[in-house]
Amino acid sequence: MRKLLLITAILWPFALNAGLYFDDEDVMVDGINVPEMSAFFADVYEKLDQNNWNNDQAANGMTRIIQSIETIDPRVGISVTGPRMVIVYDDTIAGNYELPKIGKWNDWGELTTAIILNLREKLPNLAKANDQQIYFAVVGAMMNELDPSGGYIYPEMIQVKQQGRVLTSLGLAGVRNEDGYYRITSVIQGSMADNAGLKNQDIVLSINGRQATGMSDEEIIDILEGFTTSLVKLDVFDPVTKAERNVVLRRATIMMADADVIKRDTIIEIVIHQLTKKSVGLIAETLSEKITQATSGIVLDLRTTDGDDEEAMTQIAGLFMGKVPVLQVINVGSDKAFEMVPGGEAIVDSNIPVIVLTSRQTHKLGEALAAAFEENHRGLVVGTPTAGDAKLSKTIPLKNGGQLKITNRQMKTGGGRDLSNRGVLPVICTSSIRSQKQQEVMFVNILNKDFKTGLETWYSETDQSRIEKIRRGCPEVANGQDEDLLTQGVVAQIFSNPKVYDALIKLIP
Repeated sequence: MRKLLLITAILWPFALNAGLYFDDEDVMVDGINVPEMSAFFADVYEKLDQNNWNNDQAANGMTRIIQSIETIDPRVGISVTGPRMVIVYDDTIAGNYELPKIGKWNDWGELTTAIILNLREKLPNLAKANDQQIYFAVVGAMMNELDPSGGYIYPEMIQVKQQGRVLTSLGLAGVRNEDGYYRITSVIQGSMADNAGLKNQDIVLSINGRQATGMSDEEIIDILEGFTTSLVKLDVFDPVTKAERNVVLRRATIMMADADVIKRDTIIEIVIHQLTKKSVGLIAETLSEKITQATSGIVLDLRTTDGDDEEAMTQIAGLFMGKVPVLQVINVGSDKAFEMVPGGEAIVDSNIPVIVLTSRQTHKLGEALAAAFEENHRGLVVGTPTAGDAKLSKTIPLKNGGQLKITNRQMKTGGGRDLSNRGVLPVICTSSIRSQKQQEVMFVNILNKDFKTGLETWYSETDQSRIEKIRRGCPEVANGQDEDLLTQGVVAQIFSNPKVYDALIKLIP
């Protein structure tokens, strides 16, 4: 009888949240374990509080977070008046709840669960979602208010990462909006979609040249939410800026480790997926074992590199450069920069040329690593401009095995340059080479000292609109296979002629 009363209270839209749920009762409502879900959200609020997300402890900070749940669907509105919160669905009051006191995180967890149960009755996609999908969507909405770079990481994704395997998903989820387009509701941190700058509420208008309105739900989900190894082209509308843009997501690959090594005759190619301590060990071992007198060059492929481990990035840079400043890290809320310098000497002979490959999906410390090679004249950056994402995150473990990701640091290059909204510009832009003849002309111009890199303008320019113009002048290569062929041709030409490499190094400011 008690459980029946509990369930009735939960479903009654004007019920107060206080005292609805009990940790010692296994209460299931609409397939949701109420105490378990409430405990999850209580843990999220407590961990955010412990990490100073709401420094003044003001109720309006918590109010903003709870109200952000409304962004799950445009038909939902959440407003707070005094001590009460009202949920509106399609202009009709759907719920009225009393707000708990700040610090009563268990009560806030219960309130959040009550909101979700309320909305599951109205939103079919939320009704079909399991608990992990709900956590992902709701915490994603909350963090979008607090920290657009933050979010929730599935326990399953953590397990996959620990096993050294990243699945071939583009990393997003969404729903059809009322016009029949695909509206993104959440983006997995570090995924292809995240690296391309897609975010919550973006609207996908077309997929691979087809209007989303003319595609079935199954077709859209198969391409955007399923596993894929193909290149995906999207036409995306940002409802905030009202801007429409084209997004190319590089083909996702199955990554068996944080870094891979490929030996191509006399060239060693190192592909870094994540800057971690595991990748440091693999790269150090590879360089020690595979470099010989016949080695003509090393390719460091950072085209999909991400990572928040500044120590790992510093160690990898040190393998090539030794004890030079390679990074500056600034904690959020502080003006003091901590200089990162490798602790050991370089193990790669400075006479061995290095080419660093970059793309728009070179993010965070991947960008800093590319910049370190450029600033220290230790390697040539080839490809397209990096993302310009200078924020670093930390992960906070949650009791359910998942993690909360929040931004807590910013970075600059070892020389103190700010990469925010700028990134790293390549010496050679691969997207400007569209034929073998153009490639041949480019190398003749390099040897004749009639080749302009644009780097001086790039790093001295302060007008953001002009910076963006330079970025647009070196767009992503639309086809992944074409990009690989272009890159391989450029790499072969540079490594086969030391004069070309030396001439390009001297062009770096």
